[in-house]
Amino acid sequence: MAVSPHSIADMTDRQALRREAHQRRADAAAVARDAPARVLEHFVNAVPYADHAVVAGYWPVGTECDDLPILRTLQSMGKEICLPCVAADEAPLVFRVWEGRDGMKPGRFDIPTPPESAAEVQPTLVVVPLLLFDGTGHRLGSGKGFYDRTLAALRQVSTIVAVGVAYAAQRTAKLATLPTDQRLDGVVTEEGAEWF
Repeated sequence: MAVSPHSIADMTDRQALRREAHQRRADAAAVARDAPARVLEHFVNAVPYADHAVVAGYWPVGTECDDLPILRTLQSMGKEICLPCVAADEAPLVFRVWEGRDGMKPGRFDIPTPPESAAEVQPTLVVVPLLLFDGTGHRLGSGKGFYDRTLAALRQVSTIVAVGVAYAAQRTAKLATLPTDQRLDGVVTEEGAEWF
């Protein structure tokens, strides 16, 4: 049986940090109404999307910064867009082709996902949601480890670019890390793009 890298103290600290981060993100979302349009502008100017035929995004939930304008723009440029689907609790995410709102089904945690009939693909540009990020490319996510497992698995088979999308207010001082944490290559906010 594998030993978890999470200690009780780490988990307690991270749970408290996540509660604070949720509030910080909600506050930012309430005042930065134009953030998705500004994030889109910075994304297309700073991220090397032309090098990638298959791009993964996420379906924004709650106060997550909305990446759908990015996905729709890249889709209009001929990129194949996919969204994550939970295959199993301890497994990496799988990505299925997203054609648009029609045909979406409630997936795990009631997050809309493409139907199981949609083709599975492997992205090389991955747009990642987050709660917090720091100046070294580390992120704090929801705590279930899906993106850490997924980025690790993708990096074993190809060169990928992982870009977080967030509000500028989600940047924080250096985050404590775990052995399983996967760094982002960059983060795009309404204030610009930052590379690590």
